[in-house]
Amino acid sequence: TLTERTKIEDMVISKAREFNISPELFLRIAICESGLKTDAQNPRSTASGIFQFLNSTFFNYAQAYDLPVSDKNDPEIQAELAALMIRDGGLSHWNASKSCWSSVAG
Repeated sequence: TLTERTKIEDMVISKAREFNISPELFLRIAICESGLKTDAQNPRSTASGIFQFLNSTFFNYAQAYDLPVSDKNDPEIQAELAALMIRDGGLSHWNASKSCWSSVAG
């Protein structure tokens, strides 16, 4: 059986392809942000989940894109939201980890 991490990797890569984003870059951002841990939580802010959304960012953008807001750390919802945000506004939301993923930004 696939490990939980492998399932999340596969889902993130699939979501990147769905939104025409580099799968390598999208996966790298998630790894840099959270190590692909769905329960990752920044101890100094409300950032959590595989893409480390702040509560305010998650709820504002999820509502704008008509995505469910009931489970902020759901990795599929986080990946969909991250993909939509990258598609529409670039990578600036993840500048805090840019030094980790910029080498694959091409």
